[in-house]
Order: sequence, then structure tokens, then C-alpha cells
Amino acid sequence: MARKKSITDTQILDMAYQIVIESGFKVFTARNIARHLNCSTQPIYLEFNSMGELKKAVMMRLRKDLKNQLGQRYTSDPLVDLGLAFADFVVSEPLLYNAVFVQGHFGVDEIRDFLDQQTDSMLMDYQPVAGLSAEQRHDLLNALWIGACGQIPGLRV
Repeated sequence: MARKKSITDTQILDMAYQIVIESGFKVFTARNIARHLNCSTQPIYLEFNSMGELKKAVMMRLRKDLKNQLGQRYTSDPLVDLGLAFADFVVSEPLLYNAVFVQGHFGVDEIRDFLDQQTDSMLMDYQPVAGLSAEQRHDLLNALWIGACGQIPGLRV
């Protein structure tokens, strides 16, 4: 009879995500994740072919969480909604906000590019910004981020 799995891919991903939020990728190792799950590294490598694959899954989860947060609607104005959604994210997910935008645990350039793509796609049909150049839209988004949380995501000064 085959042994029943005691550690699932979801449990591993949840723990890996939590570890990265708290400490960043510098402690993102199979042994550290296994220690937190009270198991060997075997379940990790049974569910994920490599730590690179698990890291990719953590990044996909982060992107999904950010996309869901930024996609919330508060008003009929998408630009206002974007600012409110980001401000809400800062307040409702302080550990994740700190990990992503203050500590840079998820890679500053990757997150910045992802946010630029998301906001561009959200504002694609928004008439007041339709005539702006790419540089002007970029400047507008930077101003929005500064207004929402006091800094540009991923910018270290």
C-alpha cells in the first residue's frame, strides 16, 4: 500500500511564501522550509522538481495576490481605484508590502515591471490617459504610487 502524503504542495508553497515575506529569498532553502514544516526535504522535491520551480510558484502567487488587490473597485474611476487599492494593500497586508516594496525580497525590477504592466493594462481604455505618451503614463503612475504610499514601489533612494 502506498504511503499517504503528509505534506502537500499547497502547504509547501504557503510556508515558502511566508518565509520569503518574513526574511526574503536569502533563507529560501529546502532545508529551511522543511524545518518549518517539521519534515525532511523529500516532500519538497516530490512536489517541486527544484527550488527554482518553487521560487517561480512563490512569485506567481505574489503576482496573483497583487493583481487581485489592484483589481478591486471602489469608485467608477480606474485611476482613483488603483491608488485606493494600493493604499488598501499597504494597510491590509503590511508584512507583504514591507517584503515587496521596502525590503525588496521579491526582486525590485521584476515587481516594478509587473506593476507597470498591470497598471498599463488596467488603464488601457481609460480615456483621460489615452493621449499620454508611455513616458507620461509612467510619470503619472509614479505620482499615483507616491500619493498612495509615499514612495515609488521598488525605488530605493
